[in-house]
Amino acid sequence: MLVELNDSTPVSPLYHFTREEGLRGILTGQRPWFFSHLQQSDKREFEYALGVARQVLREVGQTGDFLMDNFCACVDDMIETSGLASPFEFYLLSLSSHRDHPPQWQQYGDGGRGYAIGFAPSLFQPDRDELYDEANKNLHVGRVIYGDAATAARHRLSIASAAEITSRIGNEQPELVRQAP
Repeated sequence: MLVELNDSTPVSPLYHFTREEGLRGILTGQRPWFFSHLQQSDKREFEYALGVARQVLREVGQTGDFLMDNFCACVDDMIETSGLASPFEFYLLSLSSHRDHPPQWQQYGDGGRGYAIGFAPSLFQPDRDELYDEANKNLHVGRVIYGDAATAARHRLSIASAAEITSRIGNEQPELVRQAP
C-alpha cells in the first residue's frame, strides 16, 4: 500500500467539481465531503473493479497451497455475499487532473454553473512512512486505473501478498488454523 501510495501521489493540482451547495458545505466544514462507496452515482465503476478482483482471487486461489487457496475462496465468497458492504467501510472523494473538463462540469459541476476546487499536491503527500496497525486508520490516495489488464495487475499485487501472508502465518502457527471455525 505504501509503495502504491508513493507511486500515485499527485505532483500537480487535482480538481473537485461540485455544485454551489457542495462548495458551501466544504467551506463551512473546512473539509471536502467523502462519500461511501455504497453511494457512488455510477455503481458500474465499483462493480467493474469488484468483478476484476474476483477473477484475480479465483486465479490466485489455484496455487495448490491449501491456505492460500482457501483465503482466496473465502474472500471471494465474502464479496459474493456482501459486496464489501459489511466487512469494509471506505469513503471516496472524486478528483480530476483536468481543471476544465466538460464531462466533469456536466455531471458534477451543475452543468457548468458549479465550481472546480483545486487542491495542491502537497495535501496528498504521505505524512507517515509506515502503516497503522489498525487498518481503518490508514489513508490511501490512489488513481483509478482503467483497463482489465492494468486493473487485474493492481489487484493481483495485494491479493497475492495477502494470500501469501495468510499461508505463511498459518503454516508457522497451525494451532491458530485448527482453532478457526
